[in-house]
Amino acid sequence: GAHALQLGLRHDRDSDFGDKNTYSAAYGWQFAPMWRATASMGTGFRVPTLYQRFSSSGDVSLKPEESRNVEVRLRWQNKDDFVGVSAYRNKIDNLVTYNTGLGTCGAAGCYLNVQKAILEGITLSGAVRTGAVKWYGSVDFQNPRNAQTDHLLQRRSKRFATVGAETTLQGWQLGAELQAAS
Repeated sequence: GAHALQLGLRHDRDSDFGDKNTYSAAYGWQFAPMWRATASMGTGFRVPTLYQRFSSSGDVSLKPEESRNVEVRLRWQNKDDFVGVSAYRNKIDNLVTYNTGLGTCGAAGCYLNVQKAILEGITLSGAVRTGAVKWYGSVDFQNPRNAQTDHLLQRRSKRFATVGAETTLQGWQLGAELQAAS
């Protein structure tokens, strides 16, 4: 009917970092024929890659990322055409990031953990079909911050956008996309 519920549970077992359970819960409500509101929350777990740990710019002592995420969305959709707005807030412990000029990294840079990070923002998105071509785009306004220092995270954009087009030609899906970040 007009309501949708999705629950997820995941168990990861890593030989270096042990076991970790993560979950997600999402609820959607179609309150009018072309309108849907959704809300979701969940947790995440991501171990550093071998390159991030053992390369010349890596750090063997990196800890895995653990996150708590919430998002709300409002979307209007008519077949392939849609317009949506999402607001999100992600709190990440031990964010693995590449930095330059910090601590022992020096000018060349290295991977390190940011003990507490917050990524929060708004995404505007949409798509429209004209003939055989589907045009789509989105723009994000986010505030990626180190929660302990309140400084902007290095190598994280405050604004980014994507525009693209795709079509189907003799059974093949062809597309092009342009991304910009500031």
